[in-house]
Amino acid sequence: MPRNLSVGAPQRQPAHRAPRRRVSLRGVFTSLCAVTVGIFAAVLSAGGTYALWNDDTAIDGPVVTSGVLDVELSGVLESTHWSKLLPGERHVQFVVVTNTGNIPIDLSALSAQTSGDPGSFELRLELVGEADACSSPIPGADALGSTVGLGIMAPGEVSHLCVDVTLSATALPGDDADFSLTLTAGQEP
Repeated sequence: MPRNLSVGAPQRQPAHRAPRRRVSLRGVFTSLCAVTVGIFAAVLSAGGTYALWNDDTAIDGPVVTSGVLDVELSGVLESTHWSKLLPGERHVQFVVVTNTGNIPIDLSALSAQTSGDPGSFELRLELVGEADACSSPIPGADALGSTVGLGIMAPGEVSHLCVDVTLSATALPGDDADFSLTLTAGQEP
């Protein structure tokens, strides 16, 4: 059957086609902004920058080695030198201290009386160079029962630790007392 295409007859739209909407400028702008923000976020999350030319190189790091802190003592403090002191007399002895490590050390000493009558003797300490003689008397206050800073020793340095014992003027015949001496070597601050 032929279709009637007469002039003046209203034309019909097909039933399956939706009516045409107008595209709003606001909707296009909103969509464009959302896409731009999404791309910007994706680039930032990937990190870094993008350039036409890129290059990188490795730097060879130096070897890191820890220092060695080591101290050696040689010699002996002999009690026979202090066994026949009269009240008020003193005797100085020394031991050799060597920094055998490869870093400077801060040397200190702690002395303590371990037996005998408290106050029966005084103890003074001094660190001098290998070629130097110990002072007699060693200047300064009684070091017994306290920590004494002796100074800084360079790597390989050899020094004398001088120990001056003075018998108290009020000591009684036959009094004897013992003491301990602890050397501590720490890293130079």
